[in-house]
Amino acid sequence: ISAPTSMAIQLAKQSGLTLASFCRGDRFVLYTEI
Repeated sequence: ISAPTSMAIQLAKQSGLTLASFCRGDRFVLYTEI
């Protein structure tokens, strides 16, 4: 998974979801409370 799109960010925000991006092996970036 690479950089989140603006649509993914918008949908996560509207749905109250945590968004994961830049998933490589055992590393990833989480966006919470966006």
